Amino acid sequence: MLNHILLLVISLVCAALTLSWFPLLFRKQSYSCAKGLIVITGGSGILGHAIIQEALDRGFSVASLDSTEPASFLQYNSKFSALKCNITKDKDVEGCVHSLKKMNRTPFALINAAAIAPKNHLLSISRQELQKCFETNVIGQLAITSALFPLLLQDPNPHVVNIASSLAYFSAMGVGAYSSSKAALVSLHETLEEEVLSQHPNFKFSLYVLGQIKSTMFEKDTPNRVLAPLLEPQNLAKIIIQNLYTNKSGRFYYPFYARFMPLLRFFPLPIQKLARLFSGMDKIYS
Repeated sequence: MLNHILLLVISLVCAALTLSWFPLLFRKQSYSCAKGLIVITGGSGILGHAIIQEALDRGFSVASLDSTEPASFLQYNSKFSALKCNITKDKDVEGCVHSLKKMNRTPFALINAAAIAPKNHLLSISRQELQKCFETNVIGQLAITSALFPLLLQDPNPHVVNIASSLAYFSAMGVGAYSSSKAALVSLHETLEEEVLSQHPNFKFSLYVLGQIKSTMFEKDTPNRVLAPLLEPQNLAKIIIQNLYTNKSGRFYYPFYARFMPLLRFFPLPIQKLARLFSGMDKIYS
């Protein structure tokens, strides 16, 4: 019992220090990655599309790995390449890596923006839906990262970006599969970062923990827009690409409330219930 209490105290202290010294979580160097190649998954999504457009506007080359066709106007951009790829299928992943090698394209950054969000209660969701969610949001992300890893290492400052959700820390009714997959992605990101940095200290990892984005993935508005304002995908894209441009890495939380979501887990259950009631988070997809 004493060990559990000590662990709780240590966790709370670490969380407080994280919030107090938030700016120190970022590693920034003067090296600029402008004109390099960015590989992105989920480019057909609202956020992915915004990231592609912003990257092209900033002078980067972009290779989009997606199972659907990109917007027609992107196909006429000489710096844009579209590779049909379902990241949940090993053959597709291997084929895309082979295509990049064949084109003599060496990426400096990988942005994992692919995600799906089934809306269903956990006791009602099918095994197939749950499996597809984890394959897309977690397993596929690791598969493409692992496959591209040798190519990324050829750059002096390689960078992997993962997109998580504030729901990973405090889930809501009706989106348990999505929240669970994003919680797994957070753990995967943290572990992978430590494993890679122990051997390749120049490697960069960035984790973006986001609230609700204006997109078709979550078409229903947040009940309390004061507490949880909707995020504009274009603004997020500018932040992500700017951080790549300046070689800044670390943990990024948007909007402001997202950085406090992990702390809710340490509060007594009645306080958590009040937070749910006041925010209205459980009414959206219940």
